[in-house]
Amino acid sequence: MTPSQDKPGVSARGKATLAASFVCVLALLMLPGIAAAAVPCGLVRPVDELLHCDRSPADPSGGVTAAETEAPTARTGGVARQRSPRTLGLSASLVDPTRLLVRFAPRTSRETVTRLVSRAGGRLERRIAAVGIDVVRAEPAELQDVAQQLSRSPLVRSIEGEQLVAAVALEPNDPHWSDQRGLRVTQFAEAWTRSRGSPDVVVAVLDTGVSPLHPDLAGAVLPGYDALNQDADAADDHGHGTAVAGVIAARTNNAIGIAGVCWLCHVLPVKVLGSNGFGPTSTVAAGIVWAADHGADVINLSLGSPDSTETLRIAVRYANDRGALVVAAAGNGGVNAPFYPAAEPDVLAVAATDDDDRPYHWSNHGAWVALAAPGCLTTTALDGGYASECGTSFAAPLVAGLAGLARALQPTLPASAIAAAVRGAAVPIGPVVAHGRIDALRTLSQLPSPAPQVIRKTNVVRSTLTRSQLVRRFVVRTAGGTVVARLTRRDRRTSSLELLADGRALARASGKSPLRIARDLAAGVYSIRVRGQRGSFTLSLSYPASVPAAGPERPR
Repeated sequence: MTPSQDKPGVSARGKATLAASFVCVLALLMLPGIAAAAVPCGLVRPVDELLHCDRSPADPSGGVTAAETEAPTARTGGVARQRSPRTLGLSASLVDPTRLLVRFAPRTSRETVTRLVSRAGGRLERRIAAVGIDVVRAEPAELQDVAQQLSRSPLVRSIEGEQLVAAVALEPNDPHWSDQRGLRVTQFAEAWTRSRGSPDVVVAVLDTGVSPLHPDLAGAVLPGYDALNQDADAADDHGHGTAVAGVIAARTNNAIGIAGVCWLCHVLPVKVLGSNGFGPTSTVAAGIVWAADHGADVINLSLGSPDSTETLRIAVRYANDRGALVVAAAGNGGVNAPFYPAAEPDVLAVAATDDDDRPYHWSNHGAWVALAAPGCLTTTALDGGYASECGTSFAAPLVAGLAGLARALQPTLPASAIAAAVRGAAVPIGPVVAHGRIDALRTLSQLPSPAPQVIRKTNVVRSTLTRSQLVRRFVVRTAGGTVVARLTRRDRRTSSLELLADGRALARASGKSPLRIARDLAAGVYSIRVRGQRGSFTLSLSYPASVPAAGPERPR
């Protein structure tokens, strides 16, 4: 098979070939020679996003190919601390008009804080306990009055406006960056301020192979596998795979060529298509399994067929079970009929749009397609240079690269959570896809924090009550659940054991050793107070504690 020179579709000869032989996987090969725009896009407007401002809105042997497409058209910190509660600083243009940050005197009870805020006309929204800051919310027209009322209390140490901070774009120095408007539209420049990937993140490219000799892929390509010939030579003898890999992981900010989506990620090449761009589904399935077994975090499939097999479906499920996120091109037939493996339920299917979020007429579409991404991009070519390529083959690796950025930012998140974040952050573009066009910054901003594991922890403390210090206090941070405190003294002298929250006793036991209290508590910080006659004692604390969530173990 050779790259398509004309319109999408499967020729009659190709259909006969498919019917007479094994089920083929069709490489999604794009029109060569389409020039990308050479004019940089306009400035990013992160403040508008933060303030929620309104903005105006082939092959004659049977390969599925892209139709002729037009080239993309060119078109143009810290919050200042206040010296006194009467210096409010609420007039800056980037101040949230509904919130105040208030610092109360140490040991002010929560009951007192709540009462003061309520009387001033505000309401408590949250507390940053570690630094003693309360976030107070009020209507914009009342915020100044609330601040002035609070400033009259001697318990208020400082009040300041809630500043809004804006993400800044990270513009790489790659010469072709000005041509890569698709990456600007999808806010990758802003997303790179949060994540540029990681060498620990592996994106498998199942394709015609990948050339490790391209200067913009130097250091990015891992040793791979040729599933067709079952050997270790995954070199590209066609060019399609090298172009796909460049979208994902061309080295960025290296002053040559283009910017890849995942600056630091590694590409794992798995050759499943021959020099003619074809390969059997069994080979693709074997490649998926190999990639999953060799540590792929993300698997990109810029290939497909109008029909699926149970073998391919099982392989995709195997990769999911091993923690890999599978991304696939939706196909270039211009139809809404399912295309596989993109249409499998455990795969993120990606359609192609232009830089103005209009779907290309040659891109497959429909409710079975989860996402869209720009489909005409400048990328790495097999001859060591660069070329403009179009097709869902090049939209899919934008999503795969974004998943790599997300994995680097949140290494313990399961693949399903990353997929949900990409879908949830998508910008709606109409009924052509289920969720919309990807937005890299919103995706990384909306990644959920990994759920912490909760374990039962026991601390044993030995201490002494002395003439000068007949009271001892201990802090316990619980994830929520039953807290048990037990006090023992060998001398059997009288003592008291108290559990406190913000200075208020929740439980108390007194008398001779042993003393025990138990209480079901919400997550938070509490204190244990021991009082009594002089002498040594042992305090045992048992409570639920949070530990960081552990990610799935996968081979590397």
